[in-house]
Amino acid sequence: MIAGETEALLRDEATYDDFLFGLGRKGRRRNNGAITERIANRRRRRSVRKARRIQRRTARRNNPVRAIRRERRRRVITDLGTIYRNAGRATGIGQQIDALTPQLAPEYSGNTDTSPSDYKIAVGAEKQPEKSSGMPKVALAIGGVAVVGLIGVLAMKKRTY
Repeated sequence: MIAGETEALLRDEATYDDFLFGLGRKGRRRNNGAITERIANRRRRRSVRKARRIQRRTARRNNPVRAIRRERRRRVITDLGTIYRNAGRATGIGQQIDALTPQLAPEYSGNTDTSPSDYKIAVGAEKQPEKSSGMPKVALAIGGVAVVGLIGVLAMKKRTY
C-alpha cells in the first residue's frame, strides 16, 4: 500500500487507478490463436484420458471374478457378525475370558482390616511386591481372543455353501 501511495503522489489520479487495479498492464490477456489452440488441445487430451480412465474402471468393476470375490467377502463378514452376535457380543466374550483367567484376591498392605482405605500409615521400608510366576493377563486375554476366533472360523468352515 505504501508503494501505491507513493505512486499516487508522483502521478495523477488516473494513472494511480491503473497502477492499483492493473488496468494499464499490457499483454496480460493475450488472445492469440496459438494460445487458445494449445488450451483446446489440452482440454481435448484431458477428456480423452478421462474417458479411458472411466472405461478401465467400468471394465474392472464389471469383472465377474471381482464380483465373486466381493460376494464372498460380504458373506464371510456377515457370518463373522452372526457368530459374534451368537457368542454374546463383547460382553459375552469378556465374560468367557474372565471365566478362564484365575481371579486373584486383592492385597491390602498395611491394613488389618479387609476394606481398603484412601490413605496409608506405615513405619519403615515398604515391602516389595512379589512377582507372580503365572502367565500374565495380557497373554491370557490374547489367547482367549484367539480361541474364540478359532471357534468362529471352525464354525464357518463346518457350514457348506
